[in-house]
Amino acid sequence: MIRVLLAAIVVVAACAPASVPQARDWRDETMYFVMTDRFKNGDPKNDGDAVAGKADWWQGGDLQGVIDELPYIKGLGMTAIWITPITEQTRGGYHGYWTKD
Repeated sequence: MIRVLLAAIVVVAACAPASVPQARDWRDETMYFVMTDRFKNGDPKNDGDAVAGKADWWQGGDLQGVIDELPYIKGLGMTAIWITPITEQTRGGYHGYWTKD
């Protein structure tokens, strides 16, 4: 009887679920803020009406530019990034917060 009980305990212990990693709280991260349009132009083919050097206008930075620089950001010790919205902007809405429509 004790052998059966021990065998049952071993089987139950072996079937125990693996530990599930806990979700990370964003407040514990070290964030790097990226104003996407100003960060890096990773794909000049999608620039549209970008005007390089005109501070209040679209510069052409894009998501590919952010992706290209992820190793740099990680190298700074950052654990998360906060990017400006990737949406169609009203004319001159370079910062990402003048979403069109």
